[in-house]
Amino acid sequence: MCDYIDFYPELLKLYTTLIRPVVSYGAEAWVLMKKEEQAVLIFERKIFRRMYGPKYENEEWKSRTNRELEERSKGENIVKWIKWQRISCLGHLERMGGG
Repeated sequence: MCDYIDFYPELLKLYTTLIRPVVSYGAEAWVLMKKEEQAVLIFERKIFRRMYGPKYENEEWKSRTNRELEERSKGENIVKWIKWQRISCLGHLERMGGG
């Protein structure tokens, strides 16, 4: 059995540097209602499940729970990141000054 625990930090770094920016390109202009937020979070968990793979417990393979995936990502999620990007973009616009 091969466990990928040693690769978890690298997988999270891969996600934060490559996957998340591509998925959220232009998110500063998105209007995210609760339904869209849930869809983005579901997609994120789907990516994490693929990256981290199943776990072997009690002589059977099991899919990782949402709680385990949240622990692996250290509580960060793509919706929080998109909201932070919006605030960051607003700060840039404010410093540029109005026409």
